[in-house]
Amino acid sequence: PYLHNLARYDAWANEQLIASLQDSPATDERAIHLTGHLVAAKGVWLRRIRGEDTMAYDLWPKHPVEKFAALLRELDQDMLARTSSEAENFDRSIHYRNQTGKYFDTKLVDILIHVVNHATYHRGQLATAVKNAGGTPAVTDYIAWIRFLASGGTDQSPPPASRGIGR
Repeated sequence: PYLHNLARYDAWANEQLIASLQDSPATDERAIHLTGHLVAAKGVWLRRIRGEDTMAYDLWPKHPVEKFAALLRELDQDMLARTSSEAENFDRSIHYRNQTGKYFDTKLVDILIHVVNHATYHRGQLATAVKNAGGTPAVTDYIAWIRFLASGGTDQSPPPASRGIGR
């Protein structure tokens, strides 16, 4: 359940981010750029896992918040389904090529951990962009999710007004 818990955390943190961006008084160009990348990168990795060629995908598209939210939720559901599968072999190697055409073989477990870690990094950048725009940044730390669950929250609960349970 470790990978599934990471996927649950990632989906929760993304919901916090979406709410924060929607509530922000302004969304600057950098935030739009980063949200596009967050969605594109997750989508590219999930396609690579399915064996699809991703060379043609733009890793830095520009998406308005509304489109970003819908795409990210769809990708989160894909990752949640994949990590909850008892039939999945997480130690299997995924053969893929990156955006420059170089081939790699990486264990599925390592890719899934990377996907969550990558999103965490960019959510931090987006929190700064929201704060700089005068908004309230989302608290998306893993420990905030653990505290949220401990306080009776569920994965289906709406984001708390405070965007988390403190740092």
